[in-house]
Amino acid sequence: MFPSVNMRRDSLPFVAISLGLASIVIGKALSLGNQWINFALLGSLVLAYIGVVFYLNRKTILILYLLTIVNLDYIKLLSEPFNVTVDIIFTFTLVFLALPLLLAGKLSWRETPIQKVFLLYLAVTLVCVFLSVDPLLSIKRWFRYASYYLLICLLWDVLKNKTTIERFSRIMIYSALVPCLIGYYALFARVSGLTSENLRIIYGIDMVRIKSTFSHANTFGLYLGIIIPLSIGFLWRREGYRRPFSKHFLICMLLAMFPLLYFTFSRIGWISTTLAILLVLVFLKRWRLLTITPWLLGLFVWRFPRFITRWSDVIDPMQPDSLDWRRGLYAFSLKKFLEKPIFGSGPGTFLNYVSFGRGYNPHQLWIGSLVEVGVVGTLALAILLIVVWLQLVKHTKKRPTILNFCTLAIFSSLMVVSIAGDPFGLPSAIIYLWALISLVQAEYRLTGNDTARQS
Repeated sequence: MFPSVNMRRDSLPFVAISLGLASIVIGKALSLGNQWINFALLGSLVLAYIGVVFYLNRKTILILYLLTIVNLDYIKLLSEPFNVTVDIIFTFTLVFLALPLLLAGKLSWRETPIQKVFLLYLAVTLVCVFLSVDPLLSIKRWFRYASYYLLICLLWDVLKNKTTIERFSRIMIYSALVPCLIGYYALFARVSGLTSENLRIIYGIDMVRIKSTFSHANTFGLYLGIIIPLSIGFLWRREGYRRPFSKHFLICMLLAMFPLLYFTFSRIGWISTTLAILLVLVFLKRWRLLTITPWLLGLFVWRFPRFITRWSDVIDPMQPDSLDWRRGLYAFSLKKFLEKPIFGSGPGTFLNYVSFGRGYNPHQLWIGSLVEVGVVGTLALAILLIVVWLQLVKHTKKRPTILNFCTLAIFSSLMVVSIAGDPFGLPSAIIYLWALISLVQAEYRLTGNDTARQS
């Protein structure tokens, strides 16, 4: 069932606002290209959001935020170089709502090791903003970082019992409903605003990449790489939850998400999803499934040859995304890094500062970080990610729940793909990773409280 909000007086407005936001997003998908409709939709969204802020409590605001933010990445207000989308406006609104709570001392801002190290990262990158070659772009990116931290703080204050943690776990999977619906609409209707580039020029065959409600197919693929392993985990281990997911619902969601993952033609999405699923199966000790997985992959490759075609340019030096091309990008980026090695060119400036060829993103987390925030910022990022991973391992050993297993598997898979991509630079998807990490922290806190009461 859809999660009930713990407010008797406003359950009807919650449902009405949810349906209104969903209809606005779907209406946008059906009316791409009309600028006046864009502004009308934005006005409706802002009014709805203001209504939420003044009428509903903090828990419900976060529920609506996680349900809605995934659907707003493709509604663009400003093009390059600022590239402002509606999800950015909503995220900045969340930041400005949380800041007064933080300044008034009503927000837990350094309760966990992750929060403390995140504060260090924010402080270091703020210095990089002041030294940036493009302060406006850097401020925009830094507020993205700040929004992750404030989301963690808000969730830490809200997630105080097992029922709420279960509710937000459901929200993570429910958030995929609208992107899946719009994804299939894009697949069959071939709406240009809901698809990325057609790869026919490169491969000679029709390969339209589905991006659904996201700004790029890779972001959609990464998002599915978070939700699919989580859904599989809840499908295979449902005990320990007061209201476990419907098995049929999870199967239907997985049957909807797997084809869309394929049609993103996102290699980073394919790799992260596969690695996370394998790790979840290992954690759950599903050895039979692990033994047949290579056969299933072989059957998939044989049945869908475009999967292999998508990988062909990796070894073809004439293609714009080959290993040789990436080596050239990395070498050129490191030369630019040496021009500003300490604090970098500023968060969010890689595209314009490096300007490799037609202008490309770093395609590598660590090289991109070295260029943008220098050695100091990259060291702070490494400390943050290491602390997050160690905390997830600690929580999983202490309380081996399926939520902990899945979060550790997803985070580990993203760390692996960061060698050849920048998953942490895709904000509309990575928000859900930080939300998952917050759920794990809250669950661990409950475990500690239970242990203290027993002793």
